[in-house]
Amino acid sequence: MPDGRHCTDCWSAELALALRSIGEAAGKAEEGSSWAGQITQGLPFGSRNAVLDASLVAYDRLAWREALMGGLDGAQGLVRTAQLPEGIRRKHLTYFACFKPTQPGQRPTYLSLGQEHCKQIKQMARFRLSCHNLRVELGRRPLPHRLPWQERTCTRCSAAHRASLACAVDDEHHMIFECERFEALRNEAAEFVPGTHRFVPGVRTTLTRAGGSVRRFMDSDPYTVLRFVSKCMNVLDEEARNDIDLGAPT
Repeated sequence: MPDGRHCTDCWSAELALALRSIGEAAGKAEEGSSWAGQITQGLPFGSRNAVLDASLVAYDRLAWREALMGGLDGAQGLVRTAQLPEGIRRKHLTYFACFKPTQPGQRPTYLSLGQEHCKQIKQMARFRLSCHNLRVELGRRPLPHRLPWQERTCTRCSAAHRASLACAVDDEHHMIFECERFEALRNEAAEFVPGTHRFVPGVRTTLTRAGGSVRRFMDSDPYTVLRFVSKCMNVLDEEARNDIDLGAPT
């Protein structure tokens, strides 16, 4: 403005406020004030990458509430707990504990394996975001009625097997490590990777090394993980289609 004052209700003022807020939420208040100053003073803005990195950090702090959950280890311990601390959403918690990259901008290897794996990568992306037909997700839906988390138990396993489990909720952990429906897929031997000259570990070996940790499994051999998860997702999709064809509730 001509008298040296700054506009407080224009787009640049709103952007400056947002940049300052991002810096504060990311623990970089001084940088946030610097970014805001560049905008209000009409200076060239050359901090785009720094703002993007800070935005990821700020989102982590606000959305995942890392301090409340005790960090990644604490989050993994809460995923299959019936009662969660106030303000923590289980779906967000599951992504944070099991799938979220540990570094901003990091991309899991299994999502970058090439065009020949595009269908498998699509299934993996759905799995990571809970866009699947496991009952932990289906039970969240209001129709026919929303189920309490502990009642979203697996319908593919026998009653005896469910009774033997510490937690029989049909979630990502159950699909990977416990569900009887996928036992044959877990027992697959080492597989040859097309286009390469090597074999990858069998699923059973990978699961044993994972020690019951979804995150550890997801961080293991990317070819094994991608193939196993995508095959399980295909089975779940086929079952869902059959239920619709038969008129059964989903």
